[in-house]
Amino acid sequence: MKSIREAARFYLDNNFRPIPVYGPQMGCKCQNPEGCSDQCLGKVPIDRDWMDKDLYSPWDFPDGCNLALAMGKQQNGKWLLGVDFDGDINVSDMLFLPPTLTVRSGRGYHMIYEVRPDCALGNWVDVLGTRDKKTGYKGDVNGAIDFRYCRGALLAPPSTHKSGKKYEWHNFTEPLMLPEDTLHRMRARYYRKHPNVKRHSSWRATHKDLKP
Repeated sequence: MKSIREAARFYLDNNFRPIPVYGPQMGCKCQNPEGCSDQCLGKVPIDRDWMDKDLYSPWDFPDGCNLALAMGKQQNGKWLLGVDFDGDINVSDMLFLPPTLTVRSGRGYHMIYEVRPDCALGNWVDVLGTRDKKTGYKGDVNGAIDFRYCRGALLAPPSTHKSGKKYEWHNFTEPLMLPEDTLHRMRARYYRKHPNVKRHSSWRATHKDLKP
């Protein structure tokens, strides 16, 4: 995949839902009135209504942009969950996650799993409760996990991180069906800390609090 447009065509041909994202050289476009300290750089979708759009064509990806893969329902009817790892250690061991389709990102990696249709999940931040606003991470855990599901997305190769690193495939394979006991363990752990969280179980969402 030499270019973003070639990558978009490749993903479309393989039943994914690629979406165009502002590249880091385009500046931050998050429109956050409080500012973002460049945390969104290279991660903001070009089309703010991308979640309710039909498939994009390769020509919808301008020069210099990044590319993300939408999670949730795919072209072939399968449903995907993205597990976004941030940090230097393999915190996947804490959830006993089996190997699957994996991307190396600028600060960690993404693991993409198949889940059963309309699975009650959401775009959840800090699933393990390991982030700390002052120090970054808590205790001896040097990492954190976010979930990306319906109306959520993960950056994919050949996108560029704000650091200049390229996103790369570490294990390009069919997404593994996430074992039900692993899924139950992941949800139970999150629900204990967030008992009132909204579960998102459809592509056409009505929950406006779930963001890409």
